[in-house]
Amino acid sequence: MFKRTWSLILFACLLAGTITLARAQGTGLISGTVTDESGAVIASAPVTITNKATGAARSVIAGGEGLFSATALPPGDYELRAEVPGFRTLIRQATVQAGSPTTVNLALSVGASKEVVTVEAATAQINYESHTVSGVIARDTIQDLPLNGRNLLQLATLEPGITSAPASVGVFNSQFSIVILGTSNRGYVTVDGGSIVDNVEGAGTAMNFSNEIVQEFQTATVNFDLGTGIASAGSINIVTRSGGNDFHGSGYFFFRDHNMAAYPGLSRNPLNTDPFFARRNPGFFVGGPIKKDKLFFFSNYEYTNQVQAVQVQPDLPSIRGLQSVFSSPYAQKSLTERFDYRISTNHNAFLRYSHDGNNGFGPQGTGVSLPSNWTNQTNWADQGVVGVTSVLTPNIVNDFRFAMFYWDRINSLPPESQCQFPCIGWGLPSIASVVGSSSFAFGNNAITPQIGITHRYQFIESVTWQRGAHRLRAGGQFFQDRSPVAWGFCTPACEGAVSPEYVASIVTNPALRASIFPTLPTVITTNADLLNLPLFGSQASSSGGIGIGSANNPGAYQQNGYHNNRPQIYAQDTWKLRPNLTLNYGIQYQ
Repeated sequence: MFKRTWSLILFACLLAGTITLARAQGTGLISGTVTDESGAVIASAPVTITNKATGAARSVIAGGEGLFSATALPPGDYELRAEVPGFRTLIRQATVQAGSPTTVNLALSVGASKEVVTVEAATAQINYESHTVSGVIARDTIQDLPLNGRNLLQLATLEPGITSAPASVGVFNSQFSIVILGTSNRGYVTVDGGSIVDNVEGAGTAMNFSNEIVQEFQTATVNFDLGTGIASAGSINIVTRSGGNDFHGSGYFFFRDHNMAAYPGLSRNPLNTDPFFARRNPGFFVGGPIKKDKLFFFSNYEYTNQVQAVQVQPDLPSIRGLQSVFSSPYAQKSLTERFDYRISTNHNAFLRYSHDGNNGFGPQGTGVSLPSNWTNQTNWADQGVVGVTSVLTPNIVNDFRFAMFYWDRINSLPPESQCQFPCIGWGLPSIASVVGSSSFAFGNNAITPQIGITHRYQFIESVTWQRGAHRLRAGGQFFQDRSPVAWGFCTPACEGAVSPEYVASIVTNPALRASIFPTLPTVITTNADLLNLPLFGSQASSSGGIGIGSANNPGAYQQNGYHNNRPQIYAQDTWKLRPNLTLNYGIQYQ
């Protein structure tokens, strides 16, 4: 029986260490040991943990081994108070970070309880109880960092193994994408535990937020917690700010234009010697009490109006006259409202609503396509999260979350007015590949027009029980996604073109070349020149071939589009075998 039990434990450890799962809902915990001056444990010692911002207090009792823990704590600053008859009262400050345990050991000295001893603060520095590779960026760091475009996803690059790159405002609802440990997947991103991932196309986030709402930004790259959904390449959870017993607020205006920025490509283009670029970003936030010690609020509104300068530098002599710097406008409004309510001593709740509305015109990726190949996109995204944390007993805590996400997007082809010379190719089939050129493209975008509506619902539940040297945690979630989508693939066609330079390298005899290709242009400046290029058929695929019939995909047979119902259950244990040895094991089914 003993061998069988340890075999199951070792199997569970292996499973917990190899399944890649996302982080918990964005809370932290305080744990530690109560001892006397000699190091002997003090059993059944009461410890009171108070949130310094809201005044919310939680009482826990140390077990027979002197161990105590308080889970599901919102990030912030706390005060711990231990009062045991025959010992001096001990007060210690501590900082809680999302997804990280803060170890606070309390060593009591003999004396009268009315004598108070205050010791240094404790923070979450080295995590001795977890095997995850993760990091947390706190509010005081976030507000001092100069982020390009004030996009909070760039915070992920402060952690090892994570890089960022410009994304597209013309196809996806994200200005930046992240790459975790070299993978093309852009990570599983949640806000207060609620997913904002584009599950249809796997394109990372589908919603933007202001930096001002972030209390903590947590990342995980290896050996994730079993508490939230599947991710193949890392996870990010954003914990939003809440109000407290004091009023705080700020108004701001960030501005940057071409007079304060380097010229695209670091050289002037004779066709556009002074390209316009501007980013205007006003906003405000305010937070505080509605009823002291009871009800709190936090509000943020931010507006972004920018015109990017996108440089197109064709890499062939025949199309070099089309190089220019084109304008890519983008406008966005974001709003967040959060309310925190202390229902009773043992029950706390919060409700948050966030909105992201924007429209932009830009390229699908970061290549050198002309604006005829760009798209207009309009996004409307909303997220709502409600959470209730209940202290059932001093050592049992329940945390429940319900999250809703809605995303409505429309991609459309640009009108002719958005393709002014040196932009050419408007109204032509998509030419995404030009033989002889590395990345030049023009014509209708291959996957436009598009429409999509995402409805997502998440029920998330977890229970944590501190029992002696074990911190047991179990729970699960039900994740439902409904995403009707429609694409216009290859409208009217997706083909490839052959450059004049490549033709000349194959047919080297000028007379023979002129007889085979009598209208082959040597310089391309108009649509007529494009129509005289030799074409080759792209491989039949979602972005290759000739569109026939309805452009909608999926068709009428399965018009409801993408469905995903994902149940999940898990159980795990943090077993403190000795003060310097902790065993983590668990199992999850999804």
